[in-house]
Amino acid sequence: MDPSGVKVLETAEDIQERRQQVLDRYHRFKELSTLRRQKLEDSYRFQFFQRDAEELEKWIQEKLQIASDENYKDPTNLQTRLMELHRQWELLLEKMREKGIKLLQAQKLVQYLRECEDVMDWINDKEAIVTSEELGQDLEHVEVLQKKFEEFQTDMAAHEERVNEVNQFAAKLIQEQHPEEELIKTKQDEVNAAWQRLKGLALQRQGKLFGAAEVQRFNRCQARVKALCAEADRLQQSHPLSATQIQVKREELITNWEQIRTLAAERHARLNDSYRLQRFLADFRDLTSWVTEMKALINADELANDVAGAEALLDRHQEHKVSLIIRIVVGFAFGDLVYLLLIEA
Repeated sequence: MDPSGVKVLETAEDIQERRQQVLDRYHRFKELSTLRRQKLEDSYRFQFFQRDAEELEKWIQEKLQIASDENYKDPTNLQTRLMELHRQWELLLEKMREKGIKLLQAQKLVQYLRECEDVMDWINDKEAIVTSEELGQDLEHVEVLQKKFEEFQTDMAAHEERVNEVNQFAAKLIQEQHPEEELIKTKQDEVNAAWQRLKGLALQRQGKLFGAAEVQRFNRCQARVKALCAEADRLQQSHPLSATQIQVKREELITNWEQIRTLAAERHARLNDSYRLQRFLADFRDLTSWVTEMKALINADELANDVAGAEALLDRHQEHKVSLIIRIVVGFAFGDLVYLLLIEA
C-alpha cells in the first residue's frame, strides 16, 4: 500500500480481484439504471392516466348535469330551444353560402390577375422586337428582318385572342358585381393600353422595314444605272456608228431614273408623315393610359393608421410627383409633335 492509502496491485491475483470488483460495480450500476428507468416510465404512464382520468371525470360530470336537467318538462322552454336551434342552423347555412361565394370570387380574381400578368409579360417581351432600330445592311439583310417580323405578326395575331379573353373575363366579373371591380377595370385598362401600344409600335416597325427595303432597292438600282451609264460611254467609244442611238438610250435611262428618284422622294416623305402619325397615336394612348392610372392613384382615399404607414404614403406620393414631372417633359415633346402635324395638315 502506498503512502496515499491506495492498495498497490502486485500480483495477478490482486489484478483479477480488482477487475472483478469493477465488473460487479458496473453490473450493479446497470441494474440501478434499469430500475430507475422503469420507475420513470411508470411515473410517466401514471401522469398520463391521471390526466385522462381527470378529463373523463370532468366530462362525466358535465354529462350528468345535462342528464339531470329537467327543462324538458317545460314545453315552452323546449319550443324556445328548438326555435333557437333552427335559427342557428339557418344562420350556419347562410354563412356557408356566403363563404362559398367569396371563395369562388377570390378564385376567379386570382385566375383573372394571372391571365393579365401572362399577357403583360408576353407584351413586354415582344416590345424589344418592335422597338429595335436594326434596319439591315443590304437588301438581303432587310428581307431577313422582314421575314422575322412577319413571324412576329403571326404570333401577335394569335395572342390577340388572349387579350379578347381578358376583356370578356373582366366584363363577366363586372356583370357578376365582383367586390374588386375597380382593380379588375384597372388591370383591364392596363392590358388594353399595353396591347394598343404594341400594335402601334408594330406598325411603326413595319413601316421602317418597308422603307429600309425600298431604300436598299433604290441604292441597288442606282448602282445599276451608274453601271449602265458607264457601259453606254464605253460603247459609244467602241461603236461610233451607233453612238447617237446609244446616247438616246442613255438619256432616256437618266430621265426615267430622275423620275423614279422624284417619286421615291415623295414616297419617303409620305412614309415619314405616316411614321409621325403612328408615333403620335402611340404616344397619345400611352399618355392617356398613364393619366387614367395617375388619377386613380391621386383620388384614392387611402389613409395611414400609424407613423410608418404615413411615411410610406409620403414616399409613394413623392414617387408619383417625380413621375409627373417626367411625364410633363414628355408631354412637351408630345405637344411639339402635335404642332408639327397640325402645320403639315
